[in-house]
Amino acid sequence: MTETAYVPTTWLVVGHGSVGAAIVGRLRQHGVLPAVYDPDPRVPVIVGRRILAIADLPSAQYIVSCVSPRAALSVPSLVDAAMTQETIYLDWNTVAPSVKAEIAAQAACEVVDVGLLDSLDKEGPSRIALSGSAAVTVQPVLEALGFETDVVGTSCGDAALLKFTRSVFMKSLEALVLQHVALAHRLDSSGTVNRSIGANLGEEFVDFARMLVETNRVHAVRRAAELETAVELFAVDGRALPLAGGAVAVLRRAAEIWGTDDAPPADADYEELVAYLARAM
Repeated sequence: MTETAYVPTTWLVVGHGSVGAAIVGRLRQHGVLPAVYDPDPRVPVIVGRRILAIADLPSAQYIVSCVSPRAALSVPSLVDAAMTQETIYLDWNTVAPSVKAEIAAQAACEVVDVGLLDSLDKEGPSRIALSGSAAVTVQPVLEALGFETDVVGTSCGDAALLKFTRSVFMKSLEALVLQHVALAHRLDSSGTVNRSIGANLGEEFVDFARMLVETNRVHAVRRAAELETAVELFAVDGRALPLAGGAVAVLRRAAEIWGTDDAPPADADYEELVAYLARAM
């Protein structure tokens, strides 16, 4: 990224959950007021210009799709009127490489596959993988927004494959952390085990594990589904992942726990979340 990096001003963000809201927020920090289309936004649209009807969609130089996996295929045709020959469509969805390729075939403009490789909940830059014929073109624009980027291929689906490869490790680690904190809360009141883990893996890991628990409270359903998709994807290629398969069950259980009526709220402190996990898991 250079000091002269330029962020184009005409953006349409489709989907306003945690990812969409974070992208809109970054654009606003750079003086851009993006249009936002989401008939039922999970996060209230506060800093973007909300579009309520398809007929009112403005033409955009960049279209960002960050919707649920089941809706990803429908977005290109839905926002076709907002595309021009110069538009670049950034598919930010967590879907299989084959779905990314289908999206690229459907869209009437260039499509870049974006794989988010970091949590947007953490402080500092977030790393993303980019693939597609226009990936190099969009790379400096996304770096200007504070993303660390790697161009990983020329086909839509190359970035998605790496996203799921990362998911196998990170979501399995998350399941392990959830199981550990629930067990340690009941059996290690003196903190002996946690001090040992901190001494061996470092305080940075301890802080990261804490963040995994706190963000799981918000993203448990999505993360379980993401890991399950990864396990199924690699199984098709003959790569059995029994450890990750077991982690899916743990993440599904966590999602059930957070969905109960007496579960702590999403903004509860860490100790309250761990105590609840220890009772329910």
